Amino acid sequence: MIILSLIGITSFLVVIKFHFSVINESQIIKAIVSNLNDIIEENRKRINMKYISKDNIFYLEQLPNISFGDYILHLMKYTHINISTLVLAVIYIDKFCEKFKYVLTLHNIHRIILISIFISMKYNEDCFVNANIYAQIAGVCTEDLLNLELNMCVALEFGFYVKEELYQQYFVYFSKYSS
Repeated sequence: MIILSLIGITSFLVVIKFHFSVINESQIIKAIVSNLNDIIEENRKRINMKYISKDNIFYLEQLPNISFGDYILHLMKYTHINISTLVLAVIYIDKFCEKFKYVLTLHNIHRIILISIFISMKYNEDCFVNANIYAQIAGVCTEDLLNLELNMCVALEFGFYVKEELYQQYFVYFSKYSS
């Protein structure tokens, strides 16, 4: 009985390993960027941007010279995060936007992505992240980074745990979205 259970677990792990090894991380990243772009475009069409609050910490008056897709790639390249951390960051963005009815725009997406990746990296990868180095990589000053982190953490009520089922829904969605 125990041997059959071990064989069952082993074959299950092989299936999981095979499933995840087939996943193309760059395709999932493209799917996430495309999905966020669709949300921003829909918000632009649907909402009069003059009513969007410009007096919050996430708003940038002047758009950065880098697209948010390239910004994600830049952050991933220099922080070496796992794709699971990026998916978790997207879940945090959704939680934040849903809770506060926050509207993603080109003027806030860079900072929202920056800080959601920073927080998810700390939580998911359980690693020490030097704020000065991360701020340098991200192209912001350390004080802004820490203020963004504090604001996002308070907004999420320090609730960083995500149920496995929810994570799987997002992961499968982006895997299918990338196909």
